Amino acid sequence: MIVSAEEPAYALPAAYAAAYFRVPVVPVEEGSVPQSLQTLLENGEEKTFFVAAPESLLSDRFLEELEAFGEVNRVADENIYLHALVWARSRWGDFGWGIDEDFHFDAYYNFALANPETPEFAAAGLPIAYQSNYGPLLYTESEDLNDEVDQYFWRLSPDYFAFPSDGPFMNVRVVGGPESVSYNTQARADLALEVHSFKDQMTGVSGLAFLGWSWFFIGFFGAIWALFIMPKRLPYSSFYPRIYWPMAMLVFGPVGILAFLLAYHERPVMYMDNMVKFRRPPWARALSGTIMSTGIGMALMIASMYLFEFFWHAAFTEF
Repeated sequence: MIVSAEEPAYALPAAYAAAYFRVPVVPVEEGSVPQSLQTLLENGEEKTFFVAAPESLLSDRFLEELEAFGEVNRVADENIYLHALVWARSRWGDFGWGIDEDFHFDAYYNFALANPETPEFAAAGLPIAYQSNYGPLLYTESEDLNDEVDQYFWRLSPDYFAFPSDGPFMNVRVVGGPESVSYNTQARADLALEVHSFKDQMTGVSGLAFLGWSWFFIGFFGAIWALFIMPKRLPYSSFYPRIYWPMAMLVFGPVGILAFLLAYHERPVMYMDNMVKFRRPPWARALSGTIMSTGIGMALMIASMYLFEFFWHAAFTEF
């Protein structure tokens, strides 16, 4: 880890990651590779370097000199608040926090919050990076929570499904006095990371949730369509298929509708042993048989598990 000794505020978010993942940190006072470091690097295998300083502190020319000793990655942003967020979000193999709000599971994340204008407080809080509820360092202004950090926290805020005590919970440790990070800033961070009800949240819908609801409604209206269309358009179909096909569409959504069309569209009708049958190729017969076995069976299994969970939770709450 290469940092600039001139601006400790830029070095500390990287130092928090280095402390937890056991990576050595080398401060550079001038924009060149120190001779002592060159001697050390020449006596070993090729290294991977993370330069935690923007170009204004360590130039591209310095990075070119460093490339003689291994792979070099600049992980930095001129905006000090985004700089800290880059280190909180990023991960390279087994190194880095990787707390990306766009690709995360609800978990027990922990953060240290400091003011970049008083980096000595962030330095004093360095043990938070690797002991107890460890986590990355983020920066904010004094009087209010930084906008980028505020949005980051809101998108990370966890959801509970049944009870608030289920968690998960997140911790923010403010490093510095109220003149460095105000109580208003602390309250805003606490509000943003408060656990919310998954079923009652009104802030929006994720892409996966939108896909799930779209899948359900297509299957729901497809089931209603099949329930009324089969007696009218397929009068030769028996009572049982008129039940399991709508149930299959409820479970399989658009796939169930596609299977229905493949099984019946333009299929000729024949009589065999005083029974009406549809002439279909073997794969279509296998598809219809699979739907027959899963359409009702899987729907009943899902319904029974839902009812069990619902009444179990109700009984547990009363208890």
